[in-house]
Amino acid sequence: MYQRPSIGPSTVAKAYRLLRSIMATAVDDELIGRNPCRLKGASVERPAERPVASVDEVAALADAVRSVTGQWYSWQSGVCSALVSWLA
Repeated sequence: MYQRPSIGPSTVAKAYRLLRSIMATAVDDELIGRNPCRLKGASVERPAERPVASVDEVAALADAVRSVTGQWYSWQSGVCSALVSWLA
């Protein structure tokens, strides 16, 4: 069964901000008398605080990247050596 995806508060705030802007343009163009989007604070986003990595977590990530990068360079070096041998 189809379930409609959930819409978060930030998406709602952005949509309301866009609608308010469109309606303001309609007022400026004299297509409508006044902007119906008059809810105070409806376009304000209140995102949750994002977690910050600790120094230890950053160090572990850097070590992992170094390890993977080193393995890739080692593999690439081996491939290049094999190609040179094969072409010679």
